[in-house]
Amino acid sequence: MKNKGFTIAEVLVTVVIIGVISLLLITTIKDNQQNQEMIMFKKAYGTVSRIVMELVNDNKLYPDDTDESRVMYRNLYSGLSNTEQVTFHNENFGGAEGSEAAKYKFCNLFVSKLNTTGDIVCEKVSGNDIGTSNELRQEDPQDCQSIADEWGLDINLPAWYLRQNGDDGGAELAACKEHNENLPWTSDLTISDNPNFKTVDGMSWWLPYGNFHAGRTESSTCILVVDINGEHGNNCHHGDNNCTNPDRFNIYIDRDGSVWVSDALEKYYLKETNTTKLYKNIKSQLN
Repeated sequence: MKNKGFTIAEVLVTVVIIGVISLLLITTIKDNQQNQEMIMFKKAYGTVSRIVMELVNDNKLYPDDTDESRVMYRNLYSGLSNTEQVTFHNENFGGAEGSEAAKYKFCNLFVSKLNTTGDIVCEKVSGNDIGTSNELRQEDPQDCQSIADEWGLDINLPAWYLRQNGDDGGAELAACKEHNENLPWTSDLTISDNPNFKTVDGMSWWLPYGNFHAGRTESSTCILVVDINGEHGNNCHHGDNNCTNPDRFNIYIDRDGSVWVSDALEKYYLKETNTTKLYKNIKSQLN
């Protein structure tokens, strides 16, 4: 009785099938990795939003401003810019405005609500240039200061107050300020491989060293950087040279508790649910 072997055609068909299956598996693994990056960033953003909301709404940690002389500027609301010393879990946080203790207040309170591992350093880490000044900027903002000077108005007044009390000049200045507030923000940050702390889920965090100020300007918004997979991965931001899979993201925090992102990929991640096809489309557009 003859043993029947495989024909060349059968072998070729088998090889092709194996090749197709391998390609599908590789694509699926890559897509899962990309989706994992999105999931971890959404988790980090959600964590930041939750903690910031808890802090800014805790009147014991961040009491409202009681200085009547600043009512028109801040409407008796100082939010995260309040650096007064408070006691939380038997520890003191904050201090006189401008002091070192005041600069650590937000970081220390933020960390107290996380599950961290290893050392926690809220002081400025060597090699890290992250804080509240000279890092945040807008592309081509309007010159609101010249409008304020022309009409003899205080540029620090909020837009709603200018519209109600500033006549034509107030409306013009308010429109300018609102225009600039809607412009995208960018930043040049220098961070080392030494984060302020790490969390048990493997993320690394760089927190701002500085105070919050009223409004959203280059010196009012704190920038938080998170690496969603710690020391693993590419350790780069979207837009960096040769950064194919960004794993470091900037999260911006205003003194009123607003949490937001500026980069197009970060915005996409927050809107997306988990659709690989859409991920590929937006990733190809952003690169």
